[in-house]
Amino acid sequence: MTVTAAYPGIAMPGLALPGSTVVSLEAVPVTNILVKPNGSPDVGLTVYAQLVSSNPWLPDGREVVNWATAVTDSTGLWILNLYPTGGLAAGSYYRIREGASTWTIQVPDGGGNLHDLLYTP
Repeated sequence: MTVTAAYPGIAMPGLALPGSTVVSLEAVPVTNILVKPNGSPDVGLTVYAQLVSSNPWLPDGREVVNWATAVTDSTGLWILNLYPTGGLAAGSYYRIREGASTWTIQVPDGGGNLHDLLYTP
């Protein structure tokens, strides 16, 4: 499996924004498993994530990269390490493209499965 993330491997303690709670500055995993209509895993498909934000800067001054990609493994699983949207500008979200399907999500501090994170901008 190939995983590309914005700033992979960087973990930093949360920072508090004025008037807010502590937010995570660590990328968290977002996952999904893709299968073909016949039930077999969709292997080797590139999945794209695009950040949509009016201000893609983390509170510590790092900029979140606009694009991240992952490739499904032998089970159809993909994992994208994305920054939680709660630490970005209000209304920030990611656009995820899996083949012909496109989804919009907001990412909580713990990450999660794509279909649990769906968001309508």
